[in-house]
Amino acid sequence: MEFKFLKSDNKRIEKKLEQLNKEYLEIEHQKELDKIEERCNEIKKQSGNNLKAEIWADIYQDVLTLEKKSDEYKKSEKKK
Repeated sequence: MEFKFLKSDNKRIEKKLEQLNKEYLEIEHQKELDKIEERCNEIKKQSGNNLKAEIWADIYQDVLTLEKKSDEYKKSEKKK
């Protein structure tokens, strides 16, 4: 009887740990997106008439757009 309780408790803990790990990964991903967005904004401010900097800013912006679309797609797939 005591062992069944421990097994069910262990399963509950593992499930909660898995959920927390997913949340942590989402937070880390969002943190990376924020860094990219911040870097993009810094480049745009400093670029002036520098074509190379403008291209890098556009690249960062494209990466952000693709990542956000990818995230939206993943969320919509989870709901199905």
